[in-house]
Amino acid sequence: MPTERLTTAFCKEDTQFVIAGLALSASRADGLEVLAPLAESPFVGDALVVQHGQPTTIAERLEFAGAIHPQGMRYLVDSVWVEGPPRDIIAAVKQLVAERPSGTRGHAFFDYSLPRSDAPDTAMSLRTDAMLGSYIIYEDEQNDEAYSAWHLDAMNSLEPFTVGQYWGDSDQTRREVKALSDDAWARLQQIRAERDPNDLFADYLACPYQKFRPPFLCMALGSAPWMLPALPQAVKGLRSGRHPRRSSASSY
Repeated sequence: MPTERLTTAFCKEDTQFVIAGLALSASRADGLEVLAPLAESPFVGDALVVQHGQPTTIAERLEFAGAIHPQGMRYLVDSVWVEGPPRDIIAAVKQLVAERPSGTRGHAFFDYSLPRSDAPDTAMSLRTDAMLGSYIIYEDEQNDEAYSAWHLDAMNSLEPFTVGQYWGDSDQTRREVKALSDDAWARLQQIRAERDPNDLFADYLACPYQKFRPPFLCMALGSAPWMLPALPQAVKGLRSGRHPRRSSASSY
């Protein structure tokens, strides 16, 4: 199927801002119709480059993805589904987008979801209208700690607007954020109890009811889904500072 693409770019001090839309369509006319809102944007005239309605292929999209994610490099990856006043979110994301560490490659991206009342079930049970993802790409292992600390600090600015996380762009060994809806998480635990009673496969680290959870919660609930109804009261106690001792690393 032919696809269509519109791209606008703005460059300042080696930072590029790109707005891109990809339509998977049965015809060129269908693709142009889908991309029309981008072509009619009042900001198109401010762009340095505009490419509208350009055919592309799946192979070209894969080649592009490979070019911006080179092999043999070190990666720090994170993401958030955000919700709140757009101006406040933009202010909170300034560090992540415009103040990235020198000596690194990578990108921050916004992924917008178009509302659909007829959308079928998908692998993402938790989402909002906008997701922010971040990739820090670098070479030297000696920079792991410094870059990781910077990345965590930048992501923390978004916590007031964080609903959850896209699990595909995350590293929950560094930052644990809710990745499934409460219903989906409970259903997963029931399936695991039936299919994997000995916990052979690793579970999600982030649990329901809390966006940013203490580690002992999922350890307990993974083997005791019946505890779910009691969680709200437990979480209330956690937020007030009354909580059990942190579990050991072997609990994961």
